[in-house]
Parts: sequence; structure tokens; C-alpha cells
Amino acid sequence: MTAASRSASPVDRARKKLHELLATDDPRAGIPWGRIYWFIGDERFVRSNNPLNNMAMARRIVLERRAPAPNIHPIPTDVASPNVAAARYEQELKGRYP
Repeated sequence: MTAASRSASPVDRARKKLHELLATDDPRAGIPWGRIYWFIGDERFVRSNNPLNNMAMARRIVLERRAPAPNIHPIPTDVASPNVAAARYEQELKGRYP
């Protein structure tokens, strides 16, 4: 069974609920969106167009409406292997946090 064919797990449903809460217009939240940098991985290594991809869900529900694009840093899952993705992400993190 592939990641794409599995239904959402309880963790996936909780993650989605968190994203939905972050997307609300509740003024009490006071979230400084311009000061938050999003580094989101995906333990299943599913492509970015897969509905189970963590970053795809976060982008769709909240990040596209709230976070500045330069502050969003997904781990690449559209590459040949998890090792290639890890190496690329390592370089991105080192560039951000030398």
C-alpha cells in the first residue's frame, strides 16, 4: 500500500485541525506571521501534489493566506530519494542558520 492510497490517520486529522485553527481570523491569536519561518518535513516522503503531504496541507489551509512566501521552506519531496531531499534541505537550513 502506498502513502497515497491510505486514508488520513488520527495524526493527519489533528494536523489538519491545527492548520484550520491557525487560518482563523480570531484577533486574540495575535500571530506575527511575518516573523514566523515554516520548516515542515514529511516523514512519509510523499510528493508535494499528494493530499497527504504535510506542507501541501499547510499551504492549502493556512500558509497561502497568512505566511509570506519567503518564510515557507518545505523539504523537497519531488526529488529522486529521501537522501537527496535531506542533503538539499540541510543546505537550505545551513543557509538560513549558519
